[in-house]
Amino acid sequence: MVYAHGYVNPQEPLSLPWEELAAFLPVVEILLQNGMIFATTSCSKNGYAIEQCGDNINDLVAFIKEPIPEGLTPKVLVTGASEGAGVASMLIEKYYNTYDGALTLCGPVGGMPYQIGYLGDFRVVFDYFFPGIIPRRGIYDLTYTSLDEWNDIKEAIQTAVGERPYLAKQVFKVTGAAALPGLLGDSAVNILKFSVVGVRDLVKTSGGRPFGNKWRWYRGSNDDRALNAGVERVRSTRQGRKYVRKFYNTTGDLQQPMVGLHTLKDDVVPYRHELFYKFKALFQGNRRQFLSLPVIRFGHCNFEPVEVFGAFWLLMMMVD
Repeated sequence: MVYAHGYVNPQEPLSLPWEELAAFLPVVEILLQNGMIFATTSCSKNGYAIEQCGDNINDLVAFIKEPIPEGLTPKVLVTGASEGAGVASMLIEKYYNTYDGALTLCGPVGGMPYQIGYLGDFRVVFDYFFPGIIPRRGIYDLTYTSLDEWNDIKEAIQTAVGERPYLAKQVFKVTGAAALPGLLGDSAVNILKFSVVGVRDLVKTSGGRPFGNKWRWYRGSNDDRALNAGVERVRSTRQGRKYVRKFYNTTGDLQQPMVGLHTLKDDVVPYRHELFYKFKALFQGNRRQFLSLPVIRFGHCNFEPVEVFGAFWLLMMMVD
């Protein structure tokens, strides 16, 4: 089994996110005790890196299989969490001769075009209700954001949401983001990180602007007319959209089984991704190859080890 890790801030050095892996170790120990090989690697770039991470995981699999005698043909399973689940879903579709199954944990399996739109909508709606909290001239302001500056912005977001929760509730209602009453500030920080810290990397990686809301009508606020008149409007570019569709979008064309584990109240990567992928697999005639397991809990990748192992066991049953 090979593991693709989740999103790492582009300002950080290349390294394995050990905190993320620590949550996965109880499952890994059980697999190792039962004769499996486990391997993982950092990606060759941080930030938005599904294309690069996919290539890195393919290289890792080739490296592991090289010393294995020709008579042995071990099954190869790919798994990942959050952005890494996006990597796993893309690999199982494109390289079905290499991978025998995939386990996706809280991932944007419905496609990154939807995920980027979700993150972008939350950013512009938040900026409308809380102007000036994020010291930027707009969502596509490419001024470099250091991690120290992000820490200051996080505090400002938490303070603003705590002082005006009635406005924060409108942000979550308009965007459809999951939240708990006492954790609105935490959820806002988790979602906004990707546009504040990562938008510069997203534009550089895709070669353009993949998010646009020029003609979008936002609903759910106390005054939708005022919201739509005042919210920031941006236009996406052809190159940005093309890159995301090519390297970051799933098709549902499954030749091998895939199991998805996702919390129903995921604030960062909405559970709707699982529903979108079900529709894609059904359209491709592969609905039996995809099994989605909802977890009735709040939070992004908020799983118990027994739930992850249970999902992995079901995947092995489908593979066998």
